Amino acid sequence: MTSGLFGEKKLTPTPSHNPKHPNPASTPLERVAPSACRVLLVESDLAHRSTLAACARPGRSIEMVFADTVAQAREVLSEIDFDAALVCEQLPDGSGIDLAREIASLSRPTAAIVMGTRPDFALACAALRAGADDFVLDTVGVAELAQRLDAALDRKSREKSHIARVARLHRLCKKLNRARIDISNQVDHLCNDLVTAYQELACQMQNATQSGEFSTLIEDELDLEVLLRKTLEHLIDKVGPSNAAIFLPATMDEYSLGGYVNYDCPKESVDQLLDDLADTLAPRVAESGEDIIHLTNDADIDRWTGNNLGPSALRNTSALVVPCMSDGECLAVVTLFRDRDVPFNEAHLDRLSSLGPLLGDALERIIRIHHRTGFTEGFEGFEETQYDGESEYQSDQDDRYDGPDAPESHTDDESPF
Repeated sequence: MTSGLFGEKKLTPTPSHNPKHPNPASTPLERVAPSACRVLLVESDLAHRSTLAACARPGRSIEMVFADTVAQAREVLSEIDFDAALVCEQLPDGSGIDLAREIASLSRPTAAIVMGTRPDFALACAALRAGADDFVLDTVGVAELAQRLDAALDRKSREKSHIARVARLHRLCKKLNRARIDISNQVDHLCNDLVTAYQELACQMQNATQSGEFSTLIEDELDLEVLLRKTLEHLIDKVGPSNAAIFLPATMDEYSLGGYVNYDCPKESVDQLLDDLADTLAPRVAESGEDIIHLTNDADIDRWTGNNLGPSALRNTSALVVPCMSDGECLAVVTLFRDRDVPFNEAHLDRLSSLGPLLGDALERIIRIHHRTGFTEGFEGFEETQYDGESEYQSDQDDRYDGPDAPESHTDDESPF
């Protein structure tokens, strides 16, 4: 393999530029000028070396690399990038048309021109179908070869430009796709945030509506027993069938039952249960500072009652406990509990947490008005130092839950527990 630069300046031949003894690895190419065109000439006798050299023109020199056989051409092509290749149809070790096919499959666009020994239409078609850019006879003159070489190089130049544009578009598409994925993820997050915000807003509006409903229900109520009855009715209506009790302060650290609804508690054990809750659960909740307490398992119930309930009391139940505060003072403790198979949900917690302050303010208003007027009949439970009575707002006939899903009576006695 031999290389040389033709144009305005010629290379001085050296012993390593022997066309009969090519050695690509030991024959380094000189640096090609930006305007140079690197051409591989593949033929056994290099008869067209001078013709190809004469194709150089001002502004574009030609650097030629020579190969005698297909094997040598393949070795050179694996190491060097070429702008064009001029390949003889018949080579000592193979077909120039097959070599043109290999050149056409290179990753770098390289113009391939096949030289034939005879004007054969079938041969020309075979060369073009193999991927050659042109087919010329080996008797071609300098002017025609220069014209054919220019045309082939122009086509490859356009192809290179097209490949570069496609590569650039491919990179841009990848960037756009990444941006699309990022925007899509951001939109998904935004949509999720909007859905969550809408749900929270809807829940807050519902709670505000229900709080307004309850506030309107008890707004002008000054009778304690009626207030407790309305509160319990409202609770059962909003959370569904449940056992419910309201404990009122009797002294500074003791509570007694103010009103209750029995849904499914056995009559023979409910009195003791309510007394125990008044003695254990209510004081702890009043001092906890919590807005609402959700007891979902037996361990929670034992912790909040100090393990002072009966062995089977409140087993397998879920409970909600709400301290009703006013000016930092607990004026009532509302307790709801029912079977754990029908648990209280987040909506119930939101509704009851807003009920506590409203009931606390209503109780504080009743205390203030009754103390101002000096009217205490039927209201001894809110004396400052003692609470002697138990207020049950239901009669013997209506203290149990009588809805369509109410449990069967545990005894023949229909009196309240």
